[in-house]
Amino acid sequence: MGVGLSLATGRWGAWIGFPNYGIFVIDLIVLSGIMLVIIFDGIKFDYLSLLLTIFLLFQFCRNSEYELQLRIRDLLPFIYLYLFLLVRTQISQIPITYIYRILRAATLTSLIWNLGVGLHFLPILPSNRFAGIDIFSQRPDQAGFVGCIGVVVWSLKLDNSKFERFMNLSILPFNLLSSLLQPGRAGLLALIVSIPFLLTKGNQGIGKSKKGLILLSLTTILVVPFSQAIQSFLPEQSSIKKFGLLDGDGAALMTGDSTAYGRKMGQADLLTWVKKEGKLVNGAGPGYEMLIESGAIRWLSGNADVRYPHNWWISLLSRYGIFGFACWMICMLATL
Repeated sequence: MGVGLSLATGRWGAWIGFPNYGIFVIDLIVLSGIMLVIIFDGIKFDYLSLLLTIFLLFQFCRNSEYELQLRIRDLLPFIYLYLFLLVRTQISQIPITYIYRILRAATLTSLIWNLGVGLHFLPILPSNRFAGIDIFSQRPDQAGFVGCIGVVVWSLKLDNSKFERFMNLSILPFNLLSSLLQPGRAGLLALIVSIPFLLTKGNQGIGKSKKGLILLSLTTILVVPFSQAIQSFLPEQSSIKKFGLLDGDGAALMTGDSTAYGRKMGQADLLTWVKKEGKLVNGAGPGYEMLIESGAIRWLSGNADVRYPHNWWISLLSRYGIFGFACWMICMLATL
């Protein structure tokens, strides 16, 4: 349920709860599930868990001058990874079909509300005391990645019903439309990369269906004659305009390229600072305002609330150094 809600609601769903106290519903659901496993079934504590225990204890003892909530926020990826390692044996016993159905419901929910917002059918609702940010506010790249998962799970044949066959054929065009309407280019790129999976997935792929291939081909071809009409319909900051497609004056493309250039420069400044300050081994640590100290913040909107350089690997290396980078990779690869 926790994973499904995270994918289905995105950024705004993660903020539902009691933001002033740092208590959020999805976190409570995940933690409750893990606690039930620990109480009734025990946990698996091995060398991976021990490695992360040492790592987390070391990180918690660093940068005590920064508030605890900020340090925990920066450590959340490792905390979630640690909790997963403790119960991964039980997780592996969940039937894969059940997981697919959860992912289907989650990705379809995400698609519906993101498409509704993109087409201006669904208004963004102002936040209240139970939500830290506005309801239905979009996180474009995240929505694109969720769309990729949707392409994968909706291409599988679980019950071979008419509804399933219909969704298998229609989910891709709707995911593409939703991504085209949003300003994030990374999500659209990821979605395009996932298309070959849909077309070639064994004997279950649409590529094995002549009807499916014809339908997708016609859908693509019919878009071309109406491209100029679509141009006025698409939002100015939509991803397709940021790529320079259907962009009459090139303004959106310039904006997108400027953002990409700024992030590239900010990441370069951050890495240079990490090396210069001798933080390559252990990193800056949780809570540390590394973007401000390095000057990278000026390239990343200049907003002091920005804490990540828009690149997970650079963020991981800068904040936790080679030691943290190695811990993450060891746990990931060993788990796989």
